[in-house]
Amino acid sequence: RKQLNPGESDIIFLKLDEPVLSHIGDHWIGRLPTPMITVGGGVILDKLEHFPRKKEISKYDYLKDRLDSNLEMLIKSELKKEIIASKKLFLPLVNFSVKAVNNQVEQLISKNEIEEYDGYIFLADQFELYRKNIIDKIKEFLQDKSHLNGILYEQIVEILPVKEEKIKIIISYMTANGILLKTGDKFNLSGVDIKLKDAVKQAHEKLMAILTEEKFTPPAITKLVSEVKQSKEAIRFMIDTKQVYKCGSEFLFLTEYWNEIAAFIKNSLTAKDHFTVADLKDKFELSRKYTIPILEETDRIGLTKRNGDVRVKGDKFEN
Repeated sequence: RKQLNPGESDIIFLKLDEPVLSHIGDHWIGRLPTPMITVGGGVILDKLEHFPRKKEISKYDYLKDRLDSNLEMLIKSELKKEIIASKKLFLPLVNFSVKAVNNQVEQLISKNEIEEYDGYIFLADQFELYRKNIIDKIKEFLQDKSHLNGILYEQIVEILPVKEEKIKIIISYMTANGILLKTGDKFNLSGVDIKLKDAVKQAHEKLMAILTEEKFTPPAITKLVSEVKQSKEAIRFMIDTKQVYKCGSEFLFLTEYWNEIAAFIKNSLTAKDHFTVADLKDKFELSRKYTIPILEETDRIGLTKRNGDVRVKGDKFEN
């Protein structure tokens, strides 16, 4: 509408020349300075970052829920707008007390109308729609790409029309609740099987056979890549799915064998105050070709720390 006649009411957007201190829910009166004429008045419904463009008006439908100055509807409308909000910093500029807002939020949580996660709150029904949207987008992205083991976080950001900081919380929630599985730097839907292309599948089977047979003395990665076709993609898949552990830049160990090495080092340092190259060599019958890269890797991850010619407990030994 371009005009409001006397006695009519509607939601209007005002762009002021100067800032005004006010709260959501405060009443206002607009007057012309000369001659002194009252133009109208109303209730402040929100403070906006920018003046809305005509094509954006539908984004502000939540304002209709604020017309009766009801605290419950104010809370719900704010979450409708923000999608996700910090519980601690929720609705600071309203004409209700912090205690009243917090009490009402707790009531809505108890009625399962609002969910809470990691210090954030959101409308249960609306959040469910966003979860479904993410699931549908991931399914669409991975359609005919079943050999891929997921979608990158950056790709999720690109396909969803939501601010990145909101997506980060949604993804965290879905991962924590088992809706999404994170493997390496990728996300996939829980229960979705990953299928490898035939050539990559064959490479995967060959690599697994080699690493199973060699156990603690695997061939160098460069040798695996040169001797097994399609091995690069297979190796990437094996690392992402944690089937193997990459030791530095030189070797891949099957995860169970790497865990056995790490457990031996940790148990040894629990029993005594230092660990030597000879300890590792004697236990697994390894040459320096393997012992040095292994201990350099345990130094890197904080399990051990070099102290002269021996290793002692690293900064992350207890993790």
